[in-house]
Amino acid sequence: MPVTHVSTAMLLQGQQYNLKVQPHDTAGAKGGKLRLDAYLAAALAAGNAASRAKVQEAIKAGLVSINGKQANKASCAVRWGDQVQATLLPAPTLQALPEAIPLDIVYEDDHLMVVNKVH
Repeated sequence: MPVTHVSTAMLLQGQQYNLKVQPHDTAGAKGGKLRLDAYLAAALAAGNAASRAKVQEAIKAGLVSINGKQANKASCAVRWGDQVQATLLPAPTLQALPEAIPLDIVYEDDHLMVVNKVH
């Protein structure tokens, strides 16, 4: 089902998106209704930055509204003409920390290291 997409350049987490549901967005939907999470995941799919799970997190956090009313469920229906406002939660900060682990180094030079992997 086609959905009006947001360009990759526009897609930033923490930014608010104002989207209007277009007729072609709901064309294949049952009764002209489309689940809110499915609509937003498709509309914000540029660069895989908005998975359905990420959209559902934003809905649970109260960061999504339909026609000015806060959406309380991912299963809320959107219809042609609805105004949807959404803010994605920022991704958690990840930090890789080194670990002191014993390595069996078989060979090492300036460009290559061969490590014997223990089964």
